[in-house]
Amino acid sequence: HGQLNLVDLAGSECIGRSGAKNDRAREAGSINQSLLTLGRVITALVDHHGHIPYRDSKLTRLLQESLGGKAKTCIIATLSPSQSAVEETMSTLDYAYRAKSIKNQPTVNQRLTKKTIMKEYLAEVETLKMQLMQTREKNGVYMAADEFYAMETRLAAQESQLEECESALTQRTEEIKLVRRERDEYFAGYESTKQQLTVVAAELDEARVTLDEAKETVTGAYVELSATEAVVSEQLQTESKLLQQGQSLQKDLSHAQSDVNRLLDKVQRAAQSEEQKLRETQQFVSQLTASSQQLSYQVQGLSQRSAQHADTLNGGVAQMLQQGRSTCSSLQNAISAALTTMIGDAESARDEMTASCSG
Repeated sequence: HGQLNLVDLAGSECIGRSGAKNDRAREAGSINQSLLTLGRVITALVDHHGHIPYRDSKLTRLLQESLGGKAKTCIIATLSPSQSAVEETMSTLDYAYRAKSIKNQPTVNQRLTKKTIMKEYLAEVETLKMQLMQTREKNGVYMAADEFYAMETRLAAQESQLEECESALTQRTEEIKLVRRERDEYFAGYESTKQQLTVVAAELDEARVTLDEAKETVTGAYVELSATEAVVSEQLQTESKLLQQGQSLQKDLSHAQSDVNRLLDKVQRAAQSEEQKLRETQQFVSQLTASSQQLSYQVQGLSQRSAQHADTLNGGVAQMLQQGRSTCSSLQNAISAALTTMIGDAESARDEMTASCSG
């Protein structure tokens, strides 16, 4: 049965120019990947590489018969006359030019029936019989011209295939040498990596020991931290209690200070009152002293006048003079006693006020 493939190859998607995002951006990446794989297949076919990477993508796997196979292939390249699409136009032309260089070997699809096969076998038998008869009739090997030309064509094709196989073998040999060199480099890198791994394992063991020691140190530090936190919490509680007591004492001190201030005000008022009383007492004593002196002066004047009267009367009034003298003496004694008592009371009051003010 025949097969017809119609493939619409999308153009190269430039994400920066098209502004595709999310799903469209992933789709554009897949398209570019498929086109890149198709380009590698076309390059390998044009340059006659030994290995054609058909299986690198689904697109090239489906187009395997259309690219260097037994199918006929037609490519239609669409171009744009726009100046802004020059790069895409040149890329498409280059793609089409390289694809044009691929050589296919198309064959006709036929349904093989028993009759067709029998006809082919009978024709081949007749050809062999003719060649046998010609060989018997003539010396050497005889071959018809068309068969000779067909054989030469086959030999030329086989020689070309042999050359391609030799070139592919040479390429494969180079690839094998390259792979061997890469393998040797890989093994050398592997040995180096193995040694580095050994060193890293030793360092890891040391790091584990150091980590265990660090864990123990951290555990001890955590225990010490817990103890320190407990001590700190107790100190905080003690500080809070002391703060409460200090606040209470401060309140008591403020109350006591207010009481002392009131007491000082009271003492100051009492001192002022005592000073006022002392000033009044001193004023009274001075007035009393002045009064007593004035009274003494008056008594002295009276005595002098009495003496003058006594001198002038001379005896007529002796009895009256004697009575006056006795009266004056008694009056003077009474005044002296009264003055002495008043002075003693004033001095005792002054001493009491002085004692109260000093206390």
